Amino acid sequence: MKDERIAKEMNQVKKYVLLYVFIASIVLAVLKLLVFGFNMRMFYVEGFIILSSMILFSIVSLKQVGDYDERIERSISKTYHIGFIFIFIGGLWVHFYQVLSSTLAQSTVVNMTNTLILIGFIVAMIFLKRKGLYANYKYIESSKSNYYSHVFLNVLIILLTFGLIYVTVLFTINKAIDFTSNIYFLLSIIISFIMVSVEYILFSIYEKNHYDEVIAFEENRSNIMSKNAFLFQLILFVFAVFSGYVNYRLMIITSGSLLEQRESFNTWMTIQTFTKLVALDFTILSLISSLIICYFLRKLIGKHKILSLFLSISIVSFVIQVLQYFHALFLPLLQNVIEPHEAFIQWVMTYGRINLGIMVVFTLIYITIGIYLYIKNVPFKRMFLIYSILLLGSNPLISDILFKSDLQTLYTLRFLFSTLQGAYLLLLIGVLAYNKYPKCNYTKKIEFEGEFE
Repeated sequence: MKDERIAKEMNQVKKYVLLYVFIASIVLAVLKLLVFGFNMRMFYVEGFIILSSMILFSIVSLKQVGDYDERIERSISKTYHIGFIFIFIGGLWVHFYQVLSSTLAQSTVVNMTNTLILIGFIVAMIFLKRKGLYANYKYIESSKSNYYSHVFLNVLIILLTFGLIYVTVLFTINKAIDFTSNIYFLLSIIISFIMVSVEYILFSIYEKNHYDEVIAFEENRSNIMSKNAFLFQLILFVFAVFSGYVNYRLMIITSGSLLEQRESFNTWMTIQTFTKLVALDFTILSLISSLIICYFLRKLIGKHKILSLFLSISIVSFVIQVLQYFHALFLPLLQNVIEPHEAFIQWVMTYGRINLGIMVVFTLIYITIGIYLYIKNVPFKRMFLIYSILLLGSNPLISDILFKSDLQTLYTLRFLFSTLQGAYLLLLIGVLAYNKYPKCNYTKKIEFEGEFE
């Protein structure tokens, strides 16, 4: 009976995810229309999802007409289950058919679909958490070795699914494909498989950590920080170092002789385009990491003004980064709108100054928080103080003043300081996530709040 109830609740979650996919597809179609104009080949995926979702919701509506009993409820639940699988696999198939049959903005199309899947995972995670459920509920209570063996098996199933999609799409196209297109298509399949698999693995690790932490709270043996915060921070750090190095290489090239390094410049520009396309995914992960930290600590110590401030900063930072992403996406369109060319250059320079100002403000806020935590004698307070010093030392305003005449040294120091700062933050969160909270009596949260206040 327990598994039957959980399965019923899981299908309800699938209903909400399908509704999200339906709405997101409409929004995505509108964005594509604005950026690329109307081209039917650009809208295969959105058309499939919107049409399939409308048919699915219509079938459910027809089943709800008349007397509503347990048999009809089970039938509706099963309809959502089948519809979810059909739309997910069918959507992937249509997506890759679109990639192979059209060369128009292929990389953008691939990334938009991957971002859609990532947000779908997040929506599912939110609704599962609200209902107190786990996607891997059948083996969430198992040992870690048994749990992750099931996760690995599911990854193999995902691999098989992508393999079948690859073969069937090639068979459906049924025409000679040049070597370059075939390689691009295969790479698109591989990249999407890696991204979906990584997202599923992260989702599974998150669930297992969350389940173990719930048990730890019940047994009064919680750590200071959630292990999930460390997990997401590790991913963010790897991406930040990679994208930072790409930007560093480009700046070094542009500060020297561009004509002599044209080929190298084009290579790094191509890689930078990819990092910019996936930047939104990591912006979303950054917000999730901040929310995990905030809500875990709120559960541990209760409500506190520092947590409220941290949450507010995280949300504002997320909104700003999303706006920056779409600014970069629509920049070619702005170049055509803002005339003359000098006015466009002036806009880009002003935009850069605004971003620098925002960065400085956020840095000062985080420095203040670090010093405040040190003064209030929180666990590992010296690590917070050192992080504040690192933030101050890596402020771009200081390096710009000291090394303005030597651009290569300036860019090198920026990259090194940024990497050091990220590595230290990862270390700090790791130390907090793998050390027990010294006062594990949660009925006395006020005692810890007193240390903060």
